[in-house]
Amino acid sequence: MRDLRTLLVGLQTAFPEGGLTLGSDRALDQAIWVAQTAGAQVHLMHSTHGQGESGADASSASALGAGDEPGLVDAVERCSASGLEVTSEVTSLRPWRALVLAAVQGRGQLVVLGKRDSPTVEGRRLGSVAVKVLRKCPVPVWAVRPEHDQNHKLILAATDLSEVGGRAVDLAAWVAENQGARLHVVHALPNPEGLRGLEGEEREALLEEQKVRAAAAVDKRISDGPFDGESAVHLSRREPYLAIREAGEHLHPDLLVMGSLSTGGETGFLVGGTAERLLGRTNCSLLMMKPEGFICPVLP
Repeated sequence: MRDLRTLLVGLQTAFPEGGLTLGSDRALDQAIWVAQTAGAQVHLMHSTHGQGESGADASSASALGAGDEPGLVDAVERCSASGLEVTSEVTSLRPWRALVLAAVQGRGQLVVLGKRDSPTVEGRRLGSVAVKVLRKCPVPVWAVRPEHDQNHKLILAATDLSEVGGRAVDLAAWVAENQGARLHVVHALPNPEGLRGLEGEEREALLEEQKVRAAAAVDKRISDGPFDGESAVHLSRREPYLAIREAGEHLHPDLLVMGSLSTGGETGFLVGGTAERLLGRTNCSLLMMKPEGFICPVLP
């Protein structure tokens, strides 16, 4: 979070009352905590797309301020009362596009928004806006679970030992350190080269050597950072998405931090298979980031 200067916060209001939805209310609380802890400012964004506004320029975001909607006015006041520098923006763009475009333009280094207020019949907790932002946004995206009380007790990071996996561990450790939470890291062990034709003790020795190397790499990443609390490393032989899902079901984390592309993911792909399988199926808050070189499909 050393380079965090501005948080982009996507806010949704309940029609016709104008107050913030539960998900947006919790997302704002989370953003305020991050901004206070990291020393960043907050930029609030609200879309009127689909509300039938007239005379708005649908081709670009308009810095119109909070307007008369009580939820947006309250959001600005809450940020100011927390000692934060805050700006607000109302746009007629689709909400996901407005947030992604602002990130592409370099106007924020982290996007925070809420999950669904309640799950669908299929159990999905991510709405279409959150899913599109998670898939397309070039900067990290924090989708906040509405029921979350902001008191993190356990943070789970998933890493494939790649560059983006390492950053996921670093970011999870930063949150855990500043929240006084426990840090757990899960890693799915790939099938090592050279297993074909090996049996018995020789095979087991190679597998054990792989486990030791992976655990040492994760431990070093944690110890090289600022985290000084309780941590644990979980190694699994299952497919990555199953390893992450099972760790989540067992540990019940408040936050899952992971990269959206696995090792070998092709530059320009929106998300990898592991992240895609987990989108909308995690009960906790989700913080996801793209690898270096990601090409955003949204043009400024």
